[in-house]
Amino acid sequence: MANRDVEQWQAPQFLSFKKDKKWYLLAGFLALVIIGVALYLQQWLFAVVILAATFVIFSFAREQAPNKKIAISDTGVSLNGKFFSYNQLKSFWIVERPQIKILYLETTKRFALPLAIHLWGNVARIRALLTRHLPEQVRGEELPDLINRIIKF
Repeated sequence: MANRDVEQWQAPQFLSFKKDKKWYLLAGFLALVIIGVALYLQQWLFAVVILAATFVIFSFAREQAPNKKIAISDTGVSLNGKFFSYNQLKSFWIVERPQIKILYLETTKRFALPLAIHLWGNVARIRALLTRHLPEQVRGEELPDLINRIIKF
């Protein structure tokens, strides 16, 4: 059987939130407090690590997510050209919140985090396509995604 695309769309690799001046001020203030405590406790290396981490966080905070191409076919799921056959996937679940819809795919790899894919298409159709090949789990949003959404990173 040919690998024909049944459903395809483009979505950002990760959700990026617009950060205003208040976000940067709060993050900078928090970093300064942690650095101040580290210096008070004479933890010089920790203070340097926090300072470096602050610069990294500020530089990543300005990044916009690149779009990736997603396709679900009769034989598997393709993410930006990387193909996952249904034999490589264990299950899926969909998290629907007012502003976001995320498809999670659990792979058969040990210790691998689930693949998170932002949905822009018809959620009911995507669910119907996937349930033909994979069991659907009832799970929530993954902790890293939840934290990123809460702190708007």
